[in-house]
Amino acid sequence: MFSFQKKLYISVFNFKM
Repeated sequence: MFSFQKKLYISVFNFKM
């Protein structure tokens, strides 16, 4: 679960950038 959340967070961060 944590991994999924972390991956999602990174994805959003990359998308924002």
